[in-house]
Amino acid sequence: MRAGRRAYFVSAVRDFKGTDFGTFWRDNLPVHPEFKDKPELISRLILTQQLTALSENHQALVRELRVNRGVASVGELMAFEHGDWIELGKLIGRPWLEVGIHSWVRLR
Repeated sequence: MRAGRRAYFVSAVRDFKGTDFGTFWRDNLPVHPEFKDKPELISRLILTQQLTALSENHQALVRELRVNRGVASVGELMAFEHGDWIELGKLIGRPWLEVGIHSWVRLR
């Protein structure tokens, strides 16, 4: 995200007084000048937030999923095979991912 947009985003989050962040994404952020009429940008931000939460803020993993793997929805993660997760763990230098993925694979 560009620095200007990042500043607007941080400002919008800081100024949000509600407790339902669905309202933030749906009603508040789209009225900010940098995000007005840019639903695709808001969708990408939501996906990045979801991946950040799922990965416990592991930015290398989020970047790999978004940029290099082209993941466009959290649902796409369900199509990942066990080997894909092992490869990701090795690529980002996180062997714990291999341990954690066994639970993920069982849930699928």
